Amino acid sequence: MSDRDLRPTRFDLTLQLARQFVADYFDQNPIGQLAILCARDGLAERLSLMGGNTFDHGAVLSSRRKLEPRGEPSIQNALEMALSSLTHLPSSNTREILFISASLTSVDPGNIYHTIDKLVDEHIQLSVISLAAEMHVLKDACARTGGDFNVVMNEDHYKELLMQHVPPRVITEASSSSHLAHSNECDLLVMGFPRRIPFHTPASFCACHGRLVTGSRSLSYADRGAAPAGYTCPRCASKVCQVPTDCPTCGITIIMSTHLARSYHHLFPVQNYEPVAWEAVSTTSPSNCFACAFPFPPRPSNLDETSHVVMDSTLAPSSRYMCPKCHQHFCLECDAFVQEQLHTCPGCT
Repeated sequence: MSDRDLRPTRFDLTLQLARQFVADYFDQNPIGQLAILCARDGLAERLSLMGGNTFDHGAVLSSRRKLEPRGEPSIQNALEMALSSLTHLPSSNTREILFISASLTSVDPGNIYHTIDKLVDEHIQLSVISLAAEMHVLKDACARTGGDFNVVMNEDHYKELLMQHVPPRVITEASSSSHLAHSNECDLLVMGFPRRIPFHTPASFCACHGRLVTGSRSLSYADRGAAPAGYTCPRCASKVCQVPTDCPTCGITIIMSTHLARSYHHLFPVQNYEPVAWEAVSTTSPSNCFACAFPFPPRPSNLDETSHVVMDSTLAPSSRYMCPKCHQHFCLECDAFVQEQLHTCPGCT
């Protein structure tokens, strides 16, 4: 991890990208959870528990001195510890392991293929990002569990590979049926919406860290009203610092309604807009984009024999893209914005 083939070093770049990954992960998956493990000296260490508190995971990745790599890793011990954190989760959850490896060796106490068999039996997906070179055992484990194996080429490629794991993976009908073959029903997750504690409330101890929590004093007086001094659990009235998180007293998942709304588009994504050929454009077709009102190019007076054919399944010769539900027309820029950022069709809403 101390090699400088990735600047400044493999270790420093990994910490930097890991902090960004945690922030982006919880931004797109507010009700998701993750844990951080470390493999060194032939052992596996649990750096943070499974949870959805961004602050706790970020604090672990910020303490560089405590994360210094030492000795040889043990892939089997790391996978076994990850298994212990994932096996108790409901079968309706997607359970994944993202393993970042910078070593070509592994010091294992037993047969690692027995651990890989457990991953397959528990329907846990393993994906590996290697900073060194390809390892057959890791590539075989990824293939058997349905994950991805990639080798980093440079700093930008490293970031690209890591950020590909931020959005939740797509569950196909085949994998869903095999994953839930033993149950025809999904598990219900009990959640609660907390009460926001105003800034001017006297400071009190939180139940999650046991420290005094109040509003941020670095804010101006005009902005302090928007800085909560914490949140109270709707079930047991315990005070927590941040949401989303699990209440340390009663165990209920505490989230805001906005977090739930931001996770909605992963369950019901926007359908891909269909490219519109010139043949489908008539005098009654809209002349402007429904979202930004940008004018579409006029329909040519003389169309050749191939003008009605969409040469590329993703590009429309008419610069029009139609929603299959509301049948409104959008430009290319609005199509990309809806699919990548908004996740909601303006015409359908």
